[in-house]
Amino acid sequence: MEAPRRYLPDALPGLALCHHNVRLLAPVEAGLPGHVPLVAALLSCGFPSPADDHAVEVLDLHELLVRNPPATFFIRASGESMAPLVDDGDLCVLDRSLTPKSGDLVVACVDGAFTLKRLVKRGPVVELVPENPAYPIIRLRGEMTLEVFGVVTFTVKTLRRHG
Repeated sequence: MEAPRRYLPDALPGLALCHHNVRLLAPVEAGLPGHVPLVAALLSCGFPSPADDHAVEVLDLHELLVRNPPATFFIRASGESMAPLVDDGDLCVLDRSLTPKSGDLVVACVDGAFTLKRLVKRGPVVELVPENPAYPIIRLRGEMTLEVFGVVTFTVKTLRRHG
């Protein structure tokens, strides 16, 4: 696997670490079964639309979620710092082959502590920003190291817990 990307930004005040625990579940292997029915109609999220006869296609979840199998991992999020975008227990699809850009959700390690945050770069300033305003922004400074392990490309949300 490719080595983590390292950023050594200039000095800035403030630091808070690791509001999300991250577990790598497994690398993705090509050919995993993942075919599910896909209704060939758009679902209205505003006003209800009349029911039509819609053809059912087959959707390959592996093809949809995994662009580069050797570099793709599933990660389960823990915590509330990225809510409501990523909730506790959501499954994230992480692609290590992508170069992180400002605005991407990334799995990163800051001075040895893992976190899931939005990467924001403004000139020389590098920040890891939570979605939840109750959590502080991680602003990198001095000799702090930021290792970006990959970019989150999809999330699978749990809307109804079984049990």
